[in-house]
Amino acid sequence: MIKKYLNYDKLVKKAKEEHPIQEKLSASYRRCSTFGQITNSLGYQDDEINSYAEEKGYKIIKEYIDGGKTAKYADTRDSFMQIMEDVKNGVEWEYLLVYDDSRFVRNTGDGDTYESFLNEHGIKLVSITEEFGDDPDSKYLKKMKRANNEHYLDALQKVTRDGLMHKARESSHCGGIAPLGYDLKKKKLVINPYEAAIVQRIFNMYENNVSYAKMAEILNNDGCRTKTGNKFGKNSFNSILQQPKYTGLYTYNVREAKGSKGKRNNSREKPIEEHIINPGGVPQIITEAQFDRVKKKMEKRAAGKDEPKTRYHYVLGSKKILKCAKCGALMCGTTQSSHGKKYRTYRCPNHKKGLCETKEIRADRLEKFVIYNLVSAIFENENPAELNKVFNDSVDENIIKEKIEKANTAIKNISKALRKQCSDTLLVQLAELEEEKVGLEERLEKHEAQKIEINQQNISRVKRAVARYLKDSYDLEATNLIKTAVKNIFVSNDGVKMELAV
Repeated sequence: MIKKYLNYDKLVKKAKEEHPIQEKLSASYRRCSTFGQITNSLGYQDDEINSYAEEKGYKIIKEYIDGGKTAKYADTRDSFMQIMEDVKNGVEWEYLLVYDDSRFVRNTGDGDTYESFLNEHGIKLVSITEEFGDDPDSKYLKKMKRANNEHYLDALQKVTRDGLMHKARESSHCGGIAPLGYDLKKKKLVINPYEAAIVQRIFNMYENNVSYAKMAEILNNDGCRTKTGNKFGKNSFNSILQQPKYTGLYTYNVREAKGSKGKRNNSREKPIEEHIINPGGVPQIITEAQFDRVKKKMEKRAAGKDEPKTRYHYVLGSKKILKCAKCGALMCGTTQSSHGKKYRTYRCPNHKKGLCETKEIRADRLEKFVIYNLVSAIFENENPAELNKVFNDSVDENIIKEKIEKANTAIKNISKALRKQCSDTLLVQLAELEEEKVGLEERLEKHEAQKIEINQQNISRVKRAVARYLKDSYDLEATNLIKTAVKNIFVSNDGVKMELAV
């Protein structure tokens, strides 16, 4: 009996050698809705499809993958649409293998349309776990399964929407990363002090007519980064400046939902009765008054009616402290040209109208006068010990140290988990954390390098450094210091008078 079985194996081997199975050239398509999906993950689908292909005589020569993509909208899946484009242009393979039909589509209409397109070009769709036939009963069963898949997806989306609406009524965060300026804690937004200061700087610079490109340059040079850890670009600011959460206002379900093709129209709002609006539902970073000013400024700029963006910095502009001594009007920053060169000035708005005799004044001279007197007042009667405490007690530095400590803890925890079981997801998280830690350490190093040890020998140099900072910086801290320390600056043709607040 044993001999018989041994002979059988030899016969089978010989038959395969003499009559090899003609491999069917194929492509495979894998899809999952989320990158962290466990059931029917991309790796699991790959194993099952390859095992099936080996057993059934398919030779996979092309692979298509859509990770983190829903099957409801076919034309939002890049690899899926690439299949159709390749088929249209001609391909070598004749079969498209999928784990099951729901990986291909979850929409009855799209299923019929795209499968017919494949068939018209000589391509057969093969679901390895279902193996539908070509008879009428199999076609009917396939249609029913696609209808059930579509119903399942619609029902799941309704349950998800209902859950999100419930969370929104409690001002809980409903998915996605937190906006710049906030962190997530127990599904609620809490202020990240370091990032909140960046948000305030952005609003402040915009009010001072700083261009987006210049804003990005300033923030990047200071080591600031977006919420995702990238450098700022000129397209980073529009959404920040229009984020109502910064005023403490929680909003949800405001914009129009996705259309039939899965695309959202962010320019259209839903009816007001469908909005969820919770005043005070989020910690406030920007005052409502400043948010409204910025909003109006953006609307004017969009209509071409606002004053132009400028690369010039006006230290005393928009602070309501610079006044015409003759008529009392607030003076504003402007530029003048002379002999082909541009220079900055402050002028009384009524002078141009012929209603006031106060002439414009050169900005650099006025700013130098104000900053010199302000710095002298700041350092008056201050001893080095007190000055060191003021200049080197950095809130930002403490926040960075705290973040580095958290990153170290997370790295240790992931490293322990990896020793027990290797995981692609954990490896990605570990790499991201290590990259974040490097960035934080570089930022901390920059803060350390900027520390100043003030003593009697270098106090003059420190005063000059502070003066440069107040004159050149767009920082909110510099702006606030000038606004709180200086009560009024009166400009006339006879000279300048400055009143300190203290």
